[in-house]
Amino acid sequence: MPQYIMERLRPSQSESELPHLYYNPKDHKIGEPLRPIVSGIKSPLAKVSSFLDKIIRPLFDKHTHYALSNSITFLKHLKEFETTTETNLYTFDITDLYTMIPQKEAVLSICEFLGRHGYQKVQGLSINTIKNKFLHVLENSFFVLQLPGMKPKFYQQIRGGAMGSACTQVLADIYVKKWESKFVEQQKQQEQLYFRFRDDVFFTTTLPSQQIEKNLAELNEKDHNIKITWESDNYYLDE
Repeated sequence: MPQYIMERLRPSQSESELPHLYYNPKDHKIGEPLRPIVSGIKSPLAKVSSFLDKIIRPLFDKHTHYALSNSITFLKHLKEFETTTETNLYTFDITDLYTMIPQKEAVLSICEFLGRHGYQKVQGLSINTIKNKFLHVLENSFFVLQLPGMKPKFYQQIRGGAMGSACTQVLADIYVKKWESKFVEQQKQQEQLYFRFRDDVFFTTTLPSQQIEKNLAELNEKDHNIKITWESDNYYLDE
């Protein structure tokens, strides 16, 4: 890695601090389950994580036409899509995606993605260098949890990426891209919609409900690290 980049990514010895874990309630879900967040703004890894996100995210967006920047965009596509009384709208949610993906396999998916699209280097960095930087961030993800009136407890994250780490989302996005590729191709062949916004997927189908349920059940067994829950509703737009 060039020296000038190394200097940009070097952590501050005076301002760096260990990330801490806290929880945010998912107030849009029944029971308001808690979402774990690792606050890593001053983490020694924060600059490296942000740098990886900035160089890989544009490539993922460029080569993933069905990735949504927000869920509202899907409604626009759906409104323009020609539907019939046979059209069903399905949604599925990937459970605990960011914290459950396998670290080394996810990094390998980054390397495969770059190689598949002909990138030998990204902004002057080799794929091997990028791989090592992702592994550096993941393998050195430590955080502290301190509850009121209790001594702090220190942890190392050994699965997935920290929710507060900048590169975690693009790492998960590319890992899921490989997992969903066959399903996406089937949707394309059937001239149906398929869009993903982070860990939420929206797609249309005219297949019988028994068949699509079977397909989703098979998708749910494809990778033991990825589990999905789904819902459906009949959707029809008047001409």
